[in-house]
Amino acid sequence: MSHLPAVPTPVYDAPVPAAGPDPGPVRRPRPSRASPPDGGARAGWTRAVDGVLDLVLPASCAACGGVLHDEPDAGPAADRVRGRGHSVCAACLEEVAAARLRAPGGRHASPGLVLRDPPTWAAAEYGGALAALVVAYKDGARRDAVDVLAPLLTQALAAAVRALARAGPAAGPPVVVPAPSRPHAVRARGDRPTEALARAALRAVPRPGHGGPPTAGRPVRALAHGRAVLDQRGLGRSDRSVNLSGALVVPPQAVSLVRGADCVLVDDVCTTGATLADGARALRAAGAQVVVAAVVAAAP
Repeated sequence: MSHLPAVPTPVYDAPVPAAGPDPGPVRRPRPSRASPPDGGARAGWTRAVDGVLDLVLPASCAACGGVLHDEPDAGPAADRVRGRGHSVCAACLEEVAAARLRAPGGRHASPGLVLRDPPTWAAAEYGGALAALVVAYKDGARRDAVDVLAPLLTQALAAAVRALARAGPAAGPPVVVPAPSRPHAVRARGDRPTEALARAALRAVPRPGHGGPPTAGRPVRALAHGRAVLDQRGLGRSDRSVNLSGALVVPPQAVSLVRGADCVLVDDVCTTGATLADGARALRAAGAQVVVAAVVAAAP
């Protein structure tokens, strides 16, 4: 286990944890629609379908549900969280941009360190429009909201990977491990939204020589549920911890990817930290070296 510098213990039932200055280095331990036409006709077919849908069902904001119009520029603050798409109205986008973590004294400190074990970086405070956006993305089939969520996760990922780089040379690029979805949720949704979010965020993590940390690799399904767990929503801090304690495992086929590697756990939100703590435990048990984490937001 790594020897980590002391950082403030996160407070989960108070305002979002203070995100102070970087506490120091992370120390490395020692040893069912019809199919569209193929080819060039696909783009035209897609535009036609989108045009009909826009007439019948006007595009709505993924956060507030309001009808999306041709909105004016939401301002420079929103530019930091706006992606290439158009899934959120200008008002909600400004609210998301304003949800950045604050350090003591009121100054912005995003991304900030919000959890000690594993060391976890978050880009924003969970609440308001951002909370609505995360729920719509995961459970409301608004996968287009990735255009706003991914840039936030990219900020937290870059901070986490920088911490690994400061820990010294590693055997290879860090292994990025999305928090696993419950099998029932995968069947109900038909996909893995956290994994898709991690993949989108990783594409924008700065590359070496371009002012950023070493590039992390693609997401790897290195964690799975070893036993049945309850849905974490609605559970209190102690119940969440009991629910997940010892629940996550590294599948046999992923052990070779984790052993001896640095790992970055990725999730959408850090509430009590139970998922991240049990994921870090499982990765270390499988031989991971340094384990850090990155999330879009930290809950108050």
